[in-house]
Amino acid sequence: MTDTNTIHKPVFFISDELLMPAELNRLQDYTFSMENEFRTSQVINPHNNFGSVDYEHRRSKVLFDIGDFHPVFVDRIYSYLPTIFRRLDILPFQVKNIETQITVTGDGGYFKMHNDNTHDILKDRMITFVYYFNTDPKMFSGGELRLYDTSFKNGRFIAEDNCYSVEPIQNRIIFFQSSNMHEVAKVICPSGNFRHGRFTLNGWIHK
Repeated sequence: MTDTNTIHKPVFFISDELLMPAELNRLQDYTFSMENEFRTSQVINPHNNFGSVDYEHRRSKVLFDIGDFHPVFVDRIYSYLPTIFRRLDILPFQVKNIETQITVTGDGGYFKMHNDNTHDILKDRMITFVYYFNTDPKMFSGGELRLYDTSFKNGRFIAEDNCYSVEPIQNRIIFFQSSNMHEVAKVICPSGNFRHGRFTLNGWIHK
């Protein structure tokens, strides 16, 4: 996505029922048991490539250690790779790394407009994935992933007006190009309970 002044519509691939019920339950149990290990999410400073807390841009918490579920999830991603490359219209490449983390977005949380590989330290991120595993029934509203038409102007990726909204449905995963501008809509979770938030196992496929 490097053509100057050309608007690119987001290309994405959605699959439902990614995990078996027992796997999903195990992931939820592990996540809930690690509540005290979640840390406030940070954003990368464009001037120095360091992370910092910025509540005006992002409000959520993150867990970087997903335990022994990491190899399970990575293996599942690898099984999808041929389809991912084809559906995203990306030439197959040798995967260097698959980065994973768990994010919870509670009441009032959001992640404003951004993409995932603008900064130098993130440039190897090619494909972003977001897997939803909130409770069923869902105990929050909002939290949609909005993927915007994206253009490249004056050395920057720019979000255009048109967007596509993806609802956070349990056991759904979405893949899209990491350069695509996107945001997470505000979450409304009246109970304020940690377990009732918007949970994702999200990450990036590196080239």
